[in-house]
Amino acid sequence: MTPEGNPLDGSPLENIAPLENISPVDSTPPTGSASQVGSAPQAGSVSAFRSTIPAGTLVDLTVPERPLLDVRDAEVAYGAVTALRGISLRVDPGEVVALLGANGAGKTTTLRMISGLLPPARGSVWFDGARLAGTGSGTGLGGTGTGGGTSGHSGTSGHSGTSGNCGTSGHCGAGAWSDGTRDSPGLPVHRVAALGISHVPEGRRIFPAMTVAEDLAMGAYTDRRRAWSRAGREARREARRDVRRGLDRVHALFPRLAERDRQPAGTLSGGEQQMLAIGRALMARPRLVLLDEPSLGLAPKLVATIFEVIEEINADGVTVLLVEQNAAAALRIAHRGYVLDTGQVALAGSADELARDPRVRDAYLGSPSDSDAVAP
Repeated sequence: MTPEGNPLDGSPLENIAPLENISPVDSTPPTGSASQVGSAPQAGSVSAFRSTIPAGTLVDLTVPERPLLDVRDAEVAYGAVTALRGISLRVDPGEVVALLGANGAGKTTTLRMISGLLPPARGSVWFDGARLAGTGSGTGLGGTGTGGGTSGHSGTSGHSGTSGNCGTSGHCGAGAWSDGTRDSPGLPVHRVAALGISHVPEGRRIFPAMTVAEDLAMGAYTDRRRAWSRAGREARREARRDVRRGLDRVHALFPRLAERDRQPAGTLSGGEQQMLAIGRALMARPRLVLLDEPSLGLAPKLVATIFEVIEEINADGVTVLLVEQNAAAALRIAHRGYVLDTGQVALAGSADELARDPRVRDAYLGSPSDSDAVAP
């Protein structure tokens, strides 16, 4: 008999206990069209959002209209090597924002920093006004505090569930920011995910020994913990219904996953594994999806399918930050974009502006005839 706390009948997750209580997250899709360069971001409700974030998180209440994601002057280093050199970027609610650049420019590092895998040594990362990591000052839910010093990180880092990576995350450092009640280098990965950020890493990072259905169920783990924290039977039943609705939505986007529901994920093709990685991220009902090279190594027909799904996800109200080596395809679906070069923002603008910029065309798009022929 399936345990009451299990969101999927027959799921192997029944023995996984909740890590900790997490406040409910308002996952209502943003309304209105995506903001373009120069326009104001959509306003968010501070009072509504305050109830969804962990106690002690710093909140910036000084800007009445704010981006969904705000990276401010962030620096990340791997030992003596500086990977990000003071980058700043913003993503407004409802946008698709492309992050372009050559290999080694810092694109993947940027996504890892946002999702909590790599804390910034300088600067900060904010999500809908709540500070995820970094130094600075703000109004904390547990008091007022000012951060300073350098955040450090050690251990084997990884996501479990929504983000797709699997491992143990360890953080350490000196002089990390203070929220008035404790010291921390930033929110741990699972709390970042619970706020509504899903990370689809390069390389997919599926669980190969699990079935497709089990892999997808891992993406709903955060929602299931919320149901357990409420401890009511009806809440748990509703959580199971939410998971079923999530599965139906993923299967509608990727019918092939429904056909391979009981197949081991490791036996899927590369394109099917990418579908699975994206579908698992969507099971968490995210507000922001971080996509790292979703078309890498895929056949042109599958590339077209993936980009169509990204557009459909965005049309449903999910904001997307897209790292993509197929610059022409990325700019076709993006509202705005940034070009990174050696860990710095070299160019920024609307997708149309970047597509017409001769520097971008020469470096990433080729001749006009070549770029026009790129799928999708």
